[in-house]
Amino acid sequence: MKLSKLITFFIGLVFATMSYSAVAEIVVIVKADNPTNSLEKPELSRIYLGRAKTFPGGAKVVPVSQDSSSATKAEFEKALLGKSQSQMKAYWAKQSFSGRGSPPDEVGGDSGVLERVAADGEAIGYVDASAVNSSVKIVFRI
Repeated sequence: MKLSKLITFFIGLVFATMSYSAVAEIVVIVKADNPTNSLEKPELSRIYLGRAKTFPGGAKVVPVSQDSSSATKAEFEKALLGKSQSQMKAYWAKQSFSGRGSPPDEVGGDSGVLERVAADGEAIGYVDASAVNSSVKIVFRI
């Protein structure tokens, strides 16, 4: 009897975790006074792959990322770039070795990204939509 309750508990836990990640919305943010109001997926891909160094209007852009333990980072890279975290590590190792670029700064989780983006008009980052506050604005939804 106790074993069936334990199994039922773990099955419920798995489904609860799956349903949370399925409804979590990731958004790309910039500082609230940044003149950029929206970006398209190809523009963001170029920014996060180090191929674009400016916003579409010409202002410098500095991408920031969550740390590698973040589930949000894994979802972001898969949805936006179509790559797993291991593929992104290999991509950045090749870029760094060849001198063509370095990966975005990692600043922790949602709170670290919010703090960095709110303080730097050149920064762009991504967070769970529920973390957004008035210091930043959303320019893309994943």
